[in-house]
Parts: sequence; C-alpha cells; structure tokens
Amino acid sequence: MVYPLLKLWFMPLCRTFIKKIDGIENIPKAPFILIANHSHQVDPLYLVYPILKKLNKKVHFIASPRFWFLGETFCRKWAGCIPLFNPDQAYKEAKEIVQSGEIVGIFPEGHLKNRHNLKTGAVRLAFETQTPILPIRLFSSYIPFHSTLSIGNLFYVTHNGEYASAKVVKTYVENRGILDDLDVRASDLLQANGVVWLEGPSDRLYFNRWVELWTEGLLKEGTHYQCVFYGGRLLSHLSARSEEQQETIDILNVNKNALLLIDSDKARQSDSINSTKQRLVNEIEAIEGKVWVTAGREIENYIHREAINTLYGTDNAPQVRRYDKFENYLERFKVGEGKKYQKNKVLYAEEVLPGLTKQSLSNLHDVREKMEMVINEIKKWNSIS
Repeated sequence: MVYPLLKLWFMPLCRTFIKKIDGIENIPKAPFILIANHSHQVDPLYLVYPILKKLNKKVHFIASPRFWFLGETFCRKWAGCIPLFNPDQAYKEAKEIVQSGEIVGIFPEGHLKNRHNLKTGAVRLAFETQTPILPIRLFSSYIPFHSTLSIGNLFYVTHNGEYASAKVVKTYVENRGILDDLDVRASDLLQANGVVWLEGPSDRLYFNRWVELWTEGLLKEGTHYQCVFYGGRLLSHLSARSEEQQETIDILNVNKNALLLIDSDKARQSDSINSTKQRLVNEIEAIEGKVWVTAGREIENYIHREAINTLYGTDNAPQVRRYDKFENYLERFKVGEGKKYQKNKVLYAEEVLPGLTKQSLSNLHDVREKMEMVINEIKKWNSIS
C-alpha cells in the first residue's frame, strides 16, 4: 500500500487544511517531475494529497537528511524520500526513479523561502530524461481551510545547443518537441503510409518485433508505417470523430490510415476497459477502423514462457497469467526481477525480444487473429498484395 499511515490518518487531516485545489485534471500518468514553491515544512504533505487521491502513487521528494528525525530507513522506504547527501548523488537517484516510471518532487528554491537562488536540477532532469514537469503553486498554512494548490499544465524542456526552453503541452501531436523526443518528425506522420498509435516505447519494441516475425522482415517501421505514442493520460485527447471539440485530436487528421493498440488494464475477465478507451474503440469501429485491445492486462501478458526461459537460461518458467501484473509474475519467478523490470521496461523489452517466436506467440490468446488483422491493414496502406 502507498503511504499506509498517510492514507489512514494524515490525508483526511490534510483535507481540513486545504481550502481549494485547482487543476487536478492536469495531473498526468507517471512518470513526471513535480515542482513547487516551498514555504512551510508541511508543504510535501499538501502536495502529495492530490497526487495520492488521483494516482495512488508516492512522490519521491529530494530532502536534506538533517530533517529526517525518524531515520534514513524510515524516510527512504516508507516516505520514498531521496536523501541529499550531495547534489550528484541525489540527482543520480532522482534520475533512476524517474526512469523507472515514478514521480520525483523537487523544490527549486532548495529550502524554505529561498527565492533568490533557485536550483536548476529539475530542468536538467526533465531534459535528460525527456520527462514532463508538473508545476504546482502552493499557498500553505497551518490554519484550517486556508491552504490552496494551483496545479498548472505539463511542460517539456528542450535545448537548442545554446539555451533551454519550455513548452506547455496542450495536445500531444501539435507539440513538436514531444515528437522530437520520440525521434519522429511531424512530416513523418503526414507522409507515412499509416500510423500505429501505441502507449509507450516498450510497446513499440514488441509491436515491431511481432511485425518482423509475421512478415519475415518485409514490413518495417519508417518505411511502411510509423509508430506514435499517446501516453497514459494523453489518450483522453484522442478522437476518431472529426466533429469532436477542439480539445481532442482527430487521429485521422494526423494520418487517415491509423491503427490503435490499447492495454485493457483488466485485472480479471469480468472487468471492463475504462470509459476513455471504450469511447475510442466505439469511434474507431464506427468508421470501420482497426483497434486492438489486449486480451490480457497489458502487452507484456503476451510474452511467452519460452522467451522468459531463453532470457534467464532456464526451462522452468511458468506462463504469465492473462491478467497478472507482469512485475508480480517476474518477482514470483525470480526475486528482484519484478523490480528490475519496473525500473526500465524498455531495457527489459530489448532483452526479452530475441526469445520471441511466431510459433509460440501464435498460441497465445488472440495474437494470431490480431496480427493477421495488423499485417493485412499495413499491407493495404502500402498497396502490397
């Protein structure tokens, strides 16, 4: 459980001190870097409140150990703090945490009410990890119903070789900087014969590997199709209906040939996919478009046990269950591997890909049926018979 004592005792108490929270809808899916002003010792509790309420995730604040009156072990493991023994050490730990898909909290002021010497670590961290920054303006007080939080829009940091700049993320596709992060030019999307919308970089690796296996290398990204990431929260900005309001992006305006692959995120067969995903499925199917909702929880639930055996040099790996969390499956198989996977899903995907075969994948859930649909669609985009 995330922050067990906070959720039980301190969160209800915190709520009595918070008068108003603006912009809670701007909180994205992790990872991101939270920055805020710092005027009271209680600030981290107030900042954690909306994050915990919406995402149920820890915020790993960089903090000076001299304030850790309960000890390093308690503050590290329970509160998730990053100790600031020296700047290089704290930065390295923060970078690892962000790259593992978690949330890092930074006070650019460094310490209480230091407004004349702001630190630049958050900007550097955002640029080097290509992770968005979520700014929060906090007016904190010990008076009940007196504190306010104003949560701003996400922004990305870019650098042109001379100076850094920040750009607010309004929509995913129109932000050229984000496309650059993905190594995708805006012109690529318009000129590509088709676009495959995926949740993230590891999904791209699996998808491209499957296409390679099913076509023996005939179809390739960059030549026959282009992958684009929609990211967790940003999925809500996509639409397949051109008459939708401007707050949504018509995926067919980006490229008329589009295929969407979505994790079901289901914990059991009886569960339903969330309303945003169901809306997109309905819209795409209504125009006879192609959408693939995973038969299991996530795309990793399609990894065959043979690939796990190949990676670890064993022959006794069980098959990941359909609705298992993949990190839990790995942890049961080999202690420590679940945490390793969570820290870098992309690296894990790269390591497990060589063990994937068409023969083994064809027997998993709906892979054969969906891959036939995918290949036929991409071939149609490219006029390949």
